[in-house]
Amino acid sequence: MRIHRLAPLALILVTPATATAGTRLPLTVRVYDMSADPTDRTRSFAAVARVLAPANVELQWLSGPLATRETPAPQDLVVRLVRQDTVATRPGQMALGYAVVDAAGRRGTVATIFLERVEWLARISGADVEELTGLAIAHEISHLLLGSPTHTARGLMRARWTTDEIRAGHPADWQLGRRERDQLRAGLAARLGTRRTPESPRVAALSVRAQAEPTLR
Repeated sequence: MRIHRLAPLALILVTPATATAGTRLPLTVRVYDMSADPTDRTRSFAAVARVLAPANVELQWLSGPLATRETPAPQDLVVRLVRQDTVATRPGQMALGYAVVDAAGRRGTVATIFLERVEWLARISGADVEELTGLAIAHEISHLLLGSPTHTARGLMRARWTTDEIRAGHPADWQLGRRERDQLRAGLAARLGTRRTPESPRVAALSVRAQAEPTLR
């Protein structure tokens, strides 16, 4: 059995949404940092809040000992931050993370982010690693709340993130579309109104991929 060390930082961070219409919906995200060097993710969490703000989502982050103190509620989300040291052996295109979605129930609970791959992509594209980590988390959380493995041609939910797109930094590339925001909010509202959802064997694993130019290593 491998025992993963949890982040020593105990953090509760509430990041309120600032959208104009509708009632703000609460969402608790429990973060399990299983890396060897867990760090303060406040800036990453702020990036997620910025993405979800137009959907009027109010985020509460639980990390470190606080994340494990109580049994997660059925509506809570879980984000795992892990390292696998696969960048050197799989250059070019790799999954930055994945979310497991119950295809029958159209909802999910657990998402995983591969930190060393996000750090690799940030390094070769000149991006801020905490900002990029937050965007990857926002992508996977959105899959969980949308209850779908579907990707879009444009915006945050596209399947591939290239170094050119990251360097360009066009705001529309890192936002949810209006339809996605509406669907995400509806999914969260349904989630908050559901006490318990049975497990389904039909699970879809999905990922956001980073594609670099072949000349970059």
